[in-house]
Amino acid sequence: MKYKFILVCLLTAALFAAAIPVSLKPRSADSVAEIQLPIIMYHSVLKDKARTGKYIITPSSIRSDLEYLSEHGYTGITVSDLTAYVFRGEPLPQKPVMLTFDDGHYNNLTYLPPLLEEFGFPAVISVVGQYVELYTENGDTNPNYAYLNLDAIAELLSTGRIEIHSHTYSLHTLGLRRGAAKIASESPSDYERLLSGDLMRLQRLLLPCGAIPVALAYPFGAYSAESDGIIRRLGFVCTFTCEEKLNLITSSPESLFGLGRFNRDGRLSTAEFMRMYGIK
Repeated sequence: MKYKFILVCLLTAALFAAAIPVSLKPRSADSVAEIQLPIIMYHSVLKDKARTGKYIITPSSIRSDLEYLSEHGYTGITVSDLTAYVFRGEPLPQKPVMLTFDDGHYNNLTYLPPLLEEFGFPAVISVVGQYVELYTENGDTNPNYAYLNLDAIAELLSTGRIEIHSHTYSLHTLGLRRGAAKIASESPSDYERLLSGDLMRLQRLLLPCGAIPVALAYPFGAYSAESDGIIRRLGFVCTFTCEEKLNLITSSPESLFGLGRFNRDGRLSTAEFMRMYGIK
């Protein structure tokens, strides 16, 4: 078992190598001021207004959001832009914003690419591995409930406007274990094997699509004190939580961990949402 775990770690490192910035030496922490980064967290996108809710938004509302952000001078960025800034000193726009979509709903493919193309924005989608595998096997592409399959992920990547990152393989659950958090009775070594094995399984699944996630969106925002250390050893350079806060990005890699996001409740108008979180 010990040797199997070591092999998993070595394979993980090899998979991440192509996605991690060439230079991992961060710039001087005082070389640049803090940059404010609001991150908006979306989930499912459906046309049926009757289904709009805390985690479901209409395409027309996303269009309204993009119009607002464009008119107020925001430029969309991705995880790659953040790592390029921290590790290579490449500049970020004056008013950056990140659009993230959790869970990997198939309707993200149905409605998102044309809107992103129209307004010139990118987006980050964090997928759940077991959902990807299930819908790759059953072939169901109903936008009302299906999740992205491997072909759909490859199609999204081909737009050049979508990055695919991790939402774990099978930890998107609320049972004895809450998301990616450690169970109280679990030993540190058992927890590391569990989390590493889960994340590695998703890496292997996505590899044929050309996706190598280096960011992890913690399911339900749930994680433990040990979590970040484990995923750093695996090569991840960024984590998303569900804490609703504005992020301050610096030249330090530490600023990319524990990023907060504002959940986009579909029941709010664009004006109400942006005003609530001070995005102006």
